Amino acid sequence: MDSITGHSRGRPGRRRRLLLGLLVIGMLASVLVLLGAGLLSGLRTAGGPVLGGAECTVRTSEGEIGLTRSEAKQATTAVALTARGVPAPDTAGIDDAVLQRLAEGPADDAGPGLACRGSAADGLPVEDLTATGLTPRAEQVRMAMAEVFGDQSLGGFAPGGVG
Repeated sequence: MDSITGHSRGRPGRRRRLLLGLLVIGMLASVLVLLGAGLLSGLRTAGGPVLGGAECTVRTSEGEIGLTRSEAKQATTAVALTARGVPAPDTAGIDDAVLQRLAEGPADDAGPGLACRGSAADGLPVEDLTATGLTPRAEQVRMAMAEVFGDQSLGGFAPGGVG
């Protein structure tokens, strides 16, 4: 204690440090609120999410089941080919509940059965449109879909309806 003023030494310094600490915490909280989910979605690498968890999930009656991107591709291809009566790839390593959900869809709504996370930050090159109105990458997707699902009606109208 100071004999002249009667105050403890160091108290103003402690108060300043406490005030500065609260100010820093407040600023960090403000930044987190402003960035929100965008901060976590940016924490991905080309190989998948940094914070763990499966890249793809299928919601079943037992809960969510995680899949790698390769397993998701294998499961959806197998379900589509089986529905067409075509021999499908081996799905021995994939939970039967996943295959059932993908084949039957959700019981209570038309929501997605399969969800995969990804990032557009993987440096995909910009592609020009071709004569079909699609980029070469989109044309590859269309051809792969036709290979698995058969010819599909494109557009909003087909004589006799769209099934």
